[in-house]
Amino acid sequence: MGNEDRHHTNIEVELDCWAVVRHFGGLAKCSRLMREFGIDLSVDAIEKWRRRRNIPTAQLVTLAAIARAKGVRFDIYDFIKEKGATK
Repeated sequence: MGNEDRHHTNIEVELDCWAVVRHFGGLAKCSRLMREFGIDLSVDAIEKWRRRRNIPTAQLVTLAAIARAKGVRFDIYDFIKEKGATK
């Protein structure tokens, strides 16, 4: 079995961006937290994450740092879902 076979899966997954934003209190609170930690992001910018279904890596890392600083659990696995799946 080659390396490419060993890591291949038929499951397509994506980050549940809506759930991530909800975890941090919603659009406005998420924007405030980001600004508090030096990242100037508007509510509209965060809404675009949800519409695109994509949070830029730098912002995702910032959210993880915010969670750690606030003593809030943030496990990326909690926000991964199969593509097309609904909660």
